[in-house]
Amino acid sequence: MADHVQMILELDPTPTPPPPFYEERIQQVQNQSILTAEQAKLALEKHNWEVEACLREVLGLPRKEKKIPSSTNQAIYTAIRQRMRITRNVNDMVVNIE
Repeated sequence: MADHVQMILELDPTPTPPPPFYEERIQQVQNQSILTAEQAKLALEKHNWEVEACLREVLGLPRKEKKIPSSTNQAIYTAIRQRMRITRNVNDMVVNIE
C-alpha cells in the first residue's frame, strides 16, 4: 500500500504551491546566508519551509538532538521544571491596572 502511494506521489506532475509566507522566509534565509532567492526557495522546499533547518544545512551547523531522559525520575523533574518556567512567565505578564 505504501509503495503504491509513493509511486502516485512521484508521478504527480503538479508541484505543491508554496505557503503564503514563503516570501518572508526566503528573505530570512537570504539575509542570513549568501544564497540567491531561487537557491533559498529550493533549500526551503527541501526542508519543508523550516528556516532554522535550512540555515543549519547551508551554514554547515550540526542538527540539534533532543535529549532523552535516562530515567523516569529525570523525566518527572524535567516536566516539573518546564511547568514552573511556564507558570513564572505567565505571572510576569500579569499587569496590575489601578
